[in-house]
Amino acid sequence: MRSHSSRAMMTLAILSVLTGYPGLLRGEQPAIEFKMETGRVVITSRDRPLATYVYADDKISRPYFAHVYGLGKAQLTRNHPPQQGDAQDHDLLHPGLWFALGDLSGHDHWRMKARVIGGEFLAEPSSNSQEGSFAVQNQYLSDNGLETVCREDCRYRFRPQPWGCFLLIDSTFTAVLDDCKFGDQMEEMGLAIRLATPLAVNSKQGGRILDSEGRVNERDVRERLANWCDYAGSLNGHPAGITLMADPGNPRRTWWHARDYGFVTANPFHAHPDRDPDQPLVLQADQSARFCFGIALHDEPAGSEYDPKVAYAEFVSLLDKP
Repeated sequence: MRSHSSRAMMTLAILSVLTGYPGLLRGEQPAIEFKMETGRVVITSRDRPLATYVYADDKISRPYFAHVYGLGKAQLTRNHPPQQGDAQDHDLLHPGLWFALGDLSGHDHWRMKARVIGGEFLAEPSSNSQEGSFAVQNQYLSDNGLETVCREDCRYRFRPQPWGCFLLIDSTFTAVLDDCKFGDQMEEMGLAIRLATPLAVNSKQGGRILDSEGRVNERDVRERLANWCDYAGSLNGHPAGITLMADPGNPRRTWWHARDYGFVTANPFHAHPDRDPDQPLVLQADQSARFCFGIALHDEPAGSEYDPKVAYAEFVSLLDKP
């Protein structure tokens, strides 16, 4: 005879199948909806656009998120491709939100001299009433495309909030080849965003960069260590922006390459000899390093106030939680 707990688990599994998402009971709405298309996943919440995850693109040889929203009507990342009125620089290198490495054992995935092969789903998109998630494996190839230098197992979690939505990123990098070296570059290494043109500090509307130490804009934030960096301004007449956050448990602290033209990179690989005792990160074959980040997509509805300090504390509380 089955125990009550086993019977309850079976009932939950049956209801999950009926609703279409594991863990979601009949009558509950999924927090996040996923639509699988060729080479991409279209992500929405309550029928509102959230982002498009692209893992196969004829022109861009690494996965990325394009057209990222904050559960409101404002698109927080730059149009991809750039439209009239947008800055036209780096149209392929800066598609929205992405992770890339300009120097991985001498191979350059940031400038797309080497490819990152995505599309292998370790966990298919699923959602419950609180959040949605999926997991992928990415293969970082050598410049000649003949070898896999490193693989990345990455889980993405989308969790709606009163002010917008969290995107939580949990990545484990495992060396395939010996002496896999994460190069010491400041600008082209790590998790990056290119914001909507009006949010840029140097735009006509004038955005603002703020880090966890209270420093403001490129002159003071760029090439500094911090726990988070918020890039915000006004869209559609109300506050909006994106905060990048680094897990305090990451193997290394995060440097911020923040630019007034609407670009930020969270870089945990830079090792400045005068200010940081860490040497470049080197992994041997089958050795791993895990890095977690949070992205607060804030597009504040009426009556909601966003505080990056509060959001960072919430992000830390969500780490390692299902």
